[in-house]
Amino acid sequence: MNSRISIDVDHDNQPVIKIEYKDSDDVRDKLVKKFLETFAGISCYASFYFLDSSEMVVHNNRTAMLRPIPPANLPDEVKAMTHFANLVLQSKTKTEEANPKKSKK
Repeated sequence: MNSRISIDVDHDNQPVIKIEYKDSDDVRDKLVKKFLETFAGISCYASFYFLDSSEMVVHNNRTAMLRPIPPANLPDEVKAMTHFANLVLQSKTKTEEANPKKSKK
């Protein structure tokens, strides 16, 4: 495999997943190429989520998935993210209303 996938830090010292693609006949390089082609050659969006499983509890493993969101699917993803964000904000507001901070005098 000539390509590299690593965890690095960006200019703000924040962790990032870095993919360096190099063409070859290796099946793994072809998978990296196919993954990157899903972005249609432009900076785009991806979804990142954790998989829940009973094995995670038993073996103390955590599996995460990073999946490109093709440009054609962005409108549906935006709707889903907006809905989720609204649920989170509603939950946060209800929690804050139930536990108001005491004002300092």
